[in-house]
Amino acid sequence: MTSDTPEAWIVDGYVDEPACLGVSPYISPNIRAAAGVCTEAGYRVRYLTIDQLRVDSSCLHRWTGRLLW
Repeated sequence: MTSDTPEAWIVDGYVDEPACLGVSPYISPNIRAAAGVCTEAGYRVRYLTIDQLRVDSSCLHRWTGRLLW
């Protein structure tokens, strides 16, 4: 992938369905499916947990160079 490759950011807010409960860092099938679709479409997938965003809400701006909200 080149520097012109578009990025898709996935913020994992966690799910509480029984199939996904366990010890971290389990990633739900929904998140993996979304990442797979993005990858197949040619995007570079970036992953962020809701906990990371809560600790530092400016992290997306720093990592992307764009103000997102």
